[in-house]
Amino acid sequence: MNIPTITAKYCDYGHTEPPYAMTTHIHLYWELVYYRFGTGTSTVDGISYNYLPDTYVIIPAGTPHSEKAGSDTRLYIYGFEV
Repeated sequence: MNIPTITAKYCDYGHTEPPYAMTTHIHLYWELVYYRFGTGTSTVDGISYNYLPDTYVIIPAGTPHSEKAGSDTRLYIYGFEV
């Protein structure tokens, strides 16, 4: 059985509030964003998803994505290679 190797790139904590918006960008690694509190929109590869407290998004390497806060938001961000 082949078990993938996962290498951490970074781990960070963020606090955003309206009118915060992250413009569309890409990474050369995967990203997991966990929204602990708050609401807003995460757009991944042109598809928009509303985030709520205790939700997350996993973004594959090389995938365009952006984010817009709808309320005071606290989030954790993990970058990793597979």
